[in-house]
Amino acid sequence: MLSDDDEIGLHYEDTLRAGDGLCNEGAVRVLVEEGPRRALELIEWGARFDREGARLALTREAAHSKRRILHAQGDSTGREIVRALVARARATPGVELLTRLFSIDLVMQGGRSVGLLAIDESCGATLLLRAPAVMLATGGAGQIYRETTNPPQATGDGMAMAYRAGAEMMDLEFVQFHPTGCSSPELPASCSPRRCAAKAGAW
Repeated sequence: MLSDDDEIGLHYEDTLRAGDGLCNEGAVRVLVEEGPRRALELIEWGARFDREGARLALTREAAHSKRRILHAQGDSTGREIVRALVARARATPGVELLTRLFSIDLVMQGGRSVGLLAIDESCGATLLLRAPAVMLATGGAGQIYRETTNPPQATGDGMAMAYRAGAEMMDLEFVQFHPTGCSSPELPASCSPRRCAAKAGAW
């Protein structure tokens, strides 16, 4: 654990409680048992999480009974993790980063993926990239909704590609919206951007 005041069993119970009976218990077990090791690995790779003196600054969220949440530069944790992972990938022999490519579809053969189609954003050309295995790790999906505060890069194309390839989708209803995204003219006046922003500040 990241804190001497915490333990795996307690983290497990807290997570199940926060999930209100909807958690996959096997996945929760992996999270609580491997999560601290993976966080320490990120630190070894250069991730700079916030600290209080020499100790990691841990916060408490949701139904958790202990402070166990890491953060970086306040609310920029995701950006810091991506920065550390990209730096690690660039320093790893045998890993080639292809930038300015936008994946558009998986290439299927015999019921399995053998590559993907991508657009080279620098020239608009469509590329076929073949591979013995493909792993999708495409990030957020906020832009599949008309109203969102997610960045433009959170397009949801990864889920669409997986769905078209036959993957089973689950838990798509668990999307967190920030109340400042309430700006649709069809919404009632009680959910105006100003009121939502005030609520967000109160939270």
